[in-house]
Amino acid sequence: MTTANKRTSKSQNETEQGQAFDVEPLQPTRILAQDQVGGESNKLGIYKLADTVKTPVYGTKDSACFDIACHLDGVVEVKIFTPQNEKITRNVEVDVDGSRYILLRPFERMLIPTGLVLDIPDGYFVEINPRSSTPLKEGLTIANCTGIIDADYVEQLFAVGYNISQ
Repeated sequence: MTTANKRTSKSQNETEQGQAFDVEPLQPTRILAQDQVGGESNKLGIYKLADTVKTPVYGTKDSACFDIACHLDGVVEVKIFTPQNEKITRNVEVDVDGSRYILLRPFERMLIPTGLVLDIPDGYFVEINPRSSTPLKEGLTIANCTGIIDADYVEQLFAVGYNISQ
């Protein structure tokens, strides 16, 4: 990481959640301008907090946005908000194949960890939106419909998941 990063208030190589490292920046041609403005790059920096974090990818060559994934490795429990707005904790479960998951009951909400930290250029923001088919097929959406991540947010990226199904 360069000293020009906004994350320099923390250790150069570590975050509270684990070791951060540079990945090859995505080519965000559909997200941000690629030109130089005032000597600073307008590229989106993406850092993984662990080797097991999935790198965001474009689903198809014509995708407008890239897909991110939930990252539960090393997570023991998560905070859940019930339909009555009670804050509870729930353990992460492990399936027979070793995959980790969280049971999100009808109309519950939770912060879904991604294991990613974004370095968003000043003057830009990133949106988190559900894929159009996910609410229909899975009954899962983003609680606030669109998540806005400002350039000054430099902690782990979370999505606010909401189970809209029974």
